[in-house]
Amino acid sequence: MLFHGTAAWSELWRHTTGVLAAAGFRVIALDLPPFGFSDRPGSYTRKDQAARINDVLVHLKAKPAIIVGHSFGAGAATELVMRYPDRARGLVLVDAALGLTAAPSDAPWIVQPKWIREILVSLTITNPVATKTLLESLIEKKERALPEFVTILQRPTTQRDSTPDIADWLYYFLGADRNAVSADRTAYARVKLPVAILWGDKDNTTPVEQALDLRTLLPPDTTLTLLPGLGHIPQIEDPALFNDALLKALGKL
Repeated sequence: MLFHGTAAWSELWRHTTGVLAAAGFRVIALDLPPFGFSDRPGSYTRKDQAARINDVLVHLKAKPAIIVGHSFGAGAATELVMRYPDRARGLVLVDAALGLTAAPSDAPWIVQPKWIREILVSLTITNPVATKTLLESLIEKKERALPEFVTILQRPTTQRDSTPDIADWLYYFLGADRNAVSADRTAYARVKLPVAILWGDKDNTTPVEQALDLRTLLPPDTTLTLLPGLGHIPQIEDPALFNDALLKALGKL
């Protein structure tokens, strides 16, 4: 089961899903609300996201899954594993944006008014002029900000109310989700499933120092694989390298 990152959706895994399916896996890629084409319920805590994912797995009558979480999606992925351990048999964290190296805090006061968050979102995530620039800022290989990926990122944001809905999500993302189990640094040592970490060694969004810190929090058998020359979205920067590393991690799990 694949979880995407901020402002992305399941289609950004397009160069990975086929490879996994060819290797014999049943692949499920979800759109985490408020992104992609999922409904937008208005509440986006990690607890809420984990409950929704659990419902999906129940509905699909899925066997325990290997959960793969990228960037902000790693929060929902980890929350699912911690709250519903019977749903998972392994966890892969890819350039995980878990916020564990900063002290817990509420969203900064400047962005607490929703109208301010709407302005920020309208200038960035839902602004088609800014999509390519934002993508380039997240990746090391700037030439991989290809038109296909820009188009993928833009497609869901044309839906009605995208800006206010994403502004609702931004409140939780910026720090107002302190009750998440996965926000507790001490909770990671209690994870009973095998865990693998994949990380671009040139990631400037969630630097490698965060990967090293995360590795110390998890059980001793957790593996960490650094992906040379790649930034925050390795699955599009070098799909072949990323997919090879992911398949090797899955094999070990």
